[in-house]
Amino acid sequence: MSVGKPSPLAAFALAALSGLAYAASFPPLSWTMAAWLALVPLLVACAGLSPRRAALAGMCWTATMAAGVGWFLPAMLSHYFGLATVPSWLASLAIAVGLHGIYVSSYAAWVAWLVRRRAANPVLVAGGWLVCEFARAHGVLGSPWALTAYSQLGWTPVIQIADLAGPYGIGLLATTTPSSPQLRLPGARWRVLSVGGTDLRGVGPLGFMVRTYAAAGARRDLRVPLVFESRGFPRKTTIHLVPVAFPWRMLPITCITVITGALVLARRPGTRVARAFFLLAVAYGLHWTFFFGGPAAQTTTWLAVFMATSLVMLPLVLRAVLIFPAEVAPPGGRLPWWPWRFGVFGPISSSWLVGVPLPPHIGFRAVFAVNAVFIATVLALLTRNYVRASPVGRRQLKWVLFGFYVGSAPVLLVDVVTTVVPAVWWLHEVAVIAEILIPPCVLIAIVRANYFDVDRLITGAAIYSFLSVLLLAAMLIAVPQLARIASTATGLDPHTVQLVLSIIMAAGIVPGRNFVAPRIEPVLFRERHALHTGVEDLLHDLAAADGPEALLTLAGRRLDALVRPQACLIYAPLGPRFTPVFARSERPDGPETLPADAATVAALRTRTAPLDVERWSAARTQPLPSAERAALERLGAAVLVPVRCGADLATIICLGPKRSGDIYTATDLTLLAAVADKIAGELLRFDAAVILQQEREMGNALRRYVPQPVAARLTRGQAIEGGEPSRR
Repeated sequence: MSVGKPSPLAAFALAALSGLAYAASFPPLSWTMAAWLALVPLLVACAGLSPRRAALAGMCWTATMAAGVGWFLPAMLSHYFGLATVPSWLASLAIAVGLHGIYVSSYAAWVAWLVRRRAANPVLVAGGWLVCEFARAHGVLGSPWALTAYSQLGWTPVIQIADLAGPYGIGLLATTTPSSPQLRLPGARWRVLSVGGTDLRGVGPLGFMVRTYAAAGARRDLRVPLVFESRGFPRKTTIHLVPVAFPWRMLPITCITVITGALVLARRPGTRVARAFFLLAVAYGLHWTFFFGGPAAQTTTWLAVFMATSLVMLPLVLRAVLIFPAEVAPPGGRLPWWPWRFGVFGPISSSWLVGVPLPPHIGFRAVFAVNAVFIATVLALLTRNYVRASPVGRRQLKWVLFGFYVGSAPVLLVDVVTTVVPAVWWLHEVAVIAEILIPPCVLIAIVRANYFDVDRLITGAAIYSFLSVLLLAAMLIAVPQLARIASTATGLDPHTVQLVLSIIMAAGIVPGRNFVAPRIEPVLFRERHALHTGVEDLLHDLAAADGPEALLTLAGRRLDALVRPQACLIYAPLGPRFTPVFARSERPDGPETLPADAATVAALRTRTAPLDVERWSAARTQPLPSAERAALERLGAAVLVPVRCGADLATIICLGPKRSGDIYTATDLTLLAAVADKIAGELLRFDAAVILQQEREMGNALRRYVPQPVAARLTRGQAIEGGEPSRR
């Protein structure tokens, strides 16, 4: 076997595949990047064929390309000339082959001729393609149809090259890259004959990989014998396979991703976002499931799964991002085609692993470069969606952004570094572990965005990221210098001093967090900080109220200003109903009263925490009575806060939805519970003051009519005995 030299049948199949890939770069698919790789299979086919057969492969390329690019032509011929389907297709192919096939066939035969004389090089082959396209456009019956440059109309920076070199310069540039690794194989000075006793005639690189793993599995030995021919003489050597351990580190991430996709689909059935996330979760899980090795069928199946998922994984992620949240999805339901350009990750990743279609060293660097561009694109789309979304949608996106930040930021940084310094590639495998946080955050964002206070999590992540950067810089720059100075002054071992200083600086993260948090939170989340500080001031001011009426009025006004609800009402019990004692509502009609025996009031009597009305109603086993449900809807209640004085429900604070459209977070409910607890304490204080005043008035009245000792006993609530106790 000449490494990379296909059999004649495989060569013609490669030529047909090349034509289809070239057609994919034109509408309706418009996969711009396909044109940069489409000629690779054709060049491989030409490198393994004689010039005559290469010319036939060129005709095959032209036919498949014309069928893909001119898919509309048969229907047009059938409509205008009344031709049947088969004659229309035959006529279309004849037109395309007649106009362009002779030029492509001549180019393919010329490439095969160059390879046989070991004269092929990337510049010469790319220049030949330029001549071929020029001849197609200006030769006999010339037609500039489907030139390479026309496939790049959606890529503005590339298409602008036409100002300098015309459309043929773009074709030259697009052909130079794929031609570089493909045309030296048949002229190599060595040939692989067999591996593990298996003949390799007519087998390409993928087949070589499959048979090598199969031989290792059959022998149960990582050392596989290899027979090759060098300068006409057979020689033997041994391939030493290395066990691959890193896929097992991906197992938790893939499992969590697929499980999360299934949970999202189960909790939000029928929604577009749930279906999109489930598809990308399955593609991601299959892509990172490595099961090569062993029988040939097993490795072949893994190669098929890996290459297929590599083509669709990144585009599926971008398509899911484009429709989340639903309010920012493109109108009409149709998504743009540009995310499919990241399907280039498929051939690039296979080039890294198996050297097809590009050399491994190119695929190795390109994988990290594509990853960096992809992550930057995802973050840019999420940021754009955040700007366009409503407050609830922004809270959902905060969860996704938080997950991608803590999960992808380390990977992005490492991929940028690895693109420049490939020697640290292993850092990518370590950084990928952080991606385990992305699926749970997406699940919360889609299913229950108010589960935790994401603003608080983002604040904590920002603070600890800032402190971690400072700590790392200090350990790399300041600690060694300080350790050297302290070691010289004390005579201690410098490594011991450096360890002690590092521990001291690491211990400073907690007090550093307490110092930095009050300064970062107002910058990141101004409204949340304003609510927190406003509630603290309110708790202080409530203690200065001089009566129940002033207390409840102060609480209602301040809560209305801080929370900014559509309605703010405070109810107090009056007979068989709870009547508003403070009301601020946007509704034109008056506030509703609540029956004391209503289901909502009964639920508030048994709890101290605020009640989320929507969540509580959904969790009930029995629906609310229609009259009570209608009253709550007219009331516009989103949160009910009970104020309990001992076992009695003294007051109910009713807050409508926020005017900003945002939800009530766990932090908001905690702050409201603190206000209710403070109001309850102040009401008890007022009750105690009233009781004390009544006792004083009763004591003054009794002193006028009964002896002083008896009045004192009655004032203290003690019983009057029948006689004086006897003295012993």
